Parts: sequence; C-alpha cells; structure tokens
Amino acid sequence: MWRKALIAIALLAVVAAGLWLWRFIAIDRCLDDGGGWDHDKNLCECSRSEMANASPERLKYCEEDPPLPPGK
Repeated sequence: MWRKALIAIALLAVVAAGLWLWRFIAIDRCLDDGGGWDHDKNLCECSRSEMANASPERLKYCEEDPPLPPGK
C-alpha cells in the first residue's frame, strides 16, 4: 500500500518539476536564438528564426531599442 503511494507521489513530483522547467527551457531557447522573451505576452520576440520570414515593419521594430520599463 505505502509503496504505491510513494510511487504516485514521486511520479507527481517528476511531472510537476517537468512542467516548471519547461517554461525556463523555452525562455533559454529564445535567448540562445538571439530573441527576447516578452513576459507579458509569454512568447519569444525577434529571434533569428522569426526574422527569416518577417515583414519590413517587423524587422524595423526588432532593430529598435526596446523601451525601458517605468522607473528605470
């Protein structure tokens, strides 16, 4: 009985850790590709793979310096 409970708890812990790490892996992959992670939109912006097929407006947006957050 206890063995099954311990296996279930261990399995839940592994799944929870995997879900927690998945977000950090996505952010790291974005930064490695030269992009920037937008925490508000929860997506990668201006990475090399995105810029390969980008419109001229999007290229101009990505070449500009991003605005600083208020108070910085």
